[in-house]
Amino acid sequence: MYGRDKLKGFLLVTKGHTGGDQLCFRYPPKKDQLHNRDKASDPLPVGEEPPAATKGTFHCPLEFSSKVLAPLLCSSKLPCNTAFELVIGDTMFIGWPSNFDKETVTDNDLRKTDLGSSIEGESFSMFSFVLVIDRDSDASFMRMCKNIVQQVTVASLYEEKRCGYLRQQMTRLLNIRERRRSKNSKAIKSQEFTTQIGLQASSLAVLIRDIYTGLTEHGYINCRLNDWISLSLSLKDHDDHPQVPLRPYQTILLLEKTDKFLASLPADASRQLKLLVKSTKPTMSFALLQSEMGVPLSQLYIITSHLIYWGKARIIGILSKLNTYILNPCMTYNGNSSQFMQQQYEFNREFPNFDFCEILGTFSFPCKLGDHIERLTTSTRKGTLEAEFIEMVCWLIRNNLVILLRTYVFLVLPGISSPRHPPGVPQEEAYTLSPIPLTAEEEAYLDKKFNDGSQTFLVFKKLCRFFRGYHHYEEIMWRENIKREVLMDIIERYSEVLVTANL
Repeated sequence: MYGRDKLKGFLLVTKGHTGGDQLCFRYPPKKDQLHNRDKASDPLPVGEEPPAATKGTFHCPLEFSSKVLAPLLCSSKLPCNTAFELVIGDTMFIGWPSNFDKETVTDNDLRKTDLGSSIEGESFSMFSFVLVIDRDSDASFMRMCKNIVQQVTVASLYEEKRCGYLRQQMTRLLNIRERRRSKNSKAIKSQEFTTQIGLQASSLAVLIRDIYTGLTEHGYINCRLNDWISLSLSLKDHDDHPQVPLRPYQTILLLEKTDKFLASLPADASRQLKLLVKSTKPTMSFALLQSEMGVPLSQLYIITSHLIYWGKARIIGILSKLNTYILNPCMTYNGNSSQFMQQQYEFNREFPNFDFCEILGTFSFPCKLGDHIERLTTSTRKGTLEAEFIEMVCWLIRNNLVILLRTYVFLVLPGISSPRHPPGVPQEEAYTLSPIPLTAEEEAYLDKKFNDGSQTFLVFKKLCRFFRGYHHYEEIMWRENIKREVLMDIIERYSEVLVTANL
């Protein structure tokens, strides 16, 4: 999702006045088995082919040595404070080179390290955070990568001006690399071990690792730089919006437990966000939440959209006894038994009173939620089991194991083909939820066969524009502000030309 499988690495490169270009930290670490020459401080020169033993495997420029990568990614010839792209083979490097503010350079800053070496006297002039991605990544993904390195760079510069943080951390990391290159050092034997030492010594190294891990595993991450500046980074395009707008009859389902979610919020999180998280229930629609919280519906939608963007919640229809759920037809394990075993373990831990396989079998055919609950009536613990069953359904929805079936209505007139999009609008430009009015032929047929001058017929004729298979019951009731009883009466009375389907 969001192209996160195309993210290959995260680097920090620096340029010094005396020490030249150097790679401070890279994550994930370089694979040492492909670079035995690097241990002898003998980097592979640009243009030289790898030894025969490694041919066919040395294909990722991310594996190049520091002496090859650093001059390419942090050259004084590069423009600063703007995005920088470098393509090598099938790999792209995206960075944001920046200069250090000379006014912040002090002897005290340069000596703030607990790993003394010759690097301690280095004076840095330039640095760059660099994301490594596949060359064939789409434009939206590359744009978000540029946004990420820019955010991290700006936050780092702020901390550098505030307390010399960036220069201090880079000094520590370069000291570790210097010790690794030292001929007298016998302790550090691999790049992986060097990375572990760096993670223990530098909070900036930990941040680089966490950002890479969060983006590759989830597509987003919320973290803090130097335990001071909050960073919210995401690979999801800012312009990526859901095709179907939010509706008052819908609700929000958090993708993690409320207590855990509240604990993860920054200290300055808005009061309305915290109130929404505390108040939301799968049985309470946005319309009810608006009344309970005293917050405008538009504001609820804005907060909800933020939660959806950051992968913290999803939009669902409220849990009602009239809802019909069925196993997700797109659910597949592709022979991956470990995924099934993991979900079964989590399910059994959360809901010890239910059997995972039995529940999946129960939802293998369409059945209303009320009918499922009715089966609990024979139990003496009905109240407890009913609440647990509702929570279990939420768990199944979170894990995309079940989906809600909606009921759609189709107007079927003999010998007349119904239009599939509004007249005069090309199909590729038509909005899915746009009502499609009756054609002259359809209107003439309905007037001749059903027009009795009653108010019911007028309502039926008005609703016909929603009977094209695009609008489900709840959408029709909300748009026309009618009760379910009225809609059901219309469908039953004119069943001769109306067909319903659960989709």
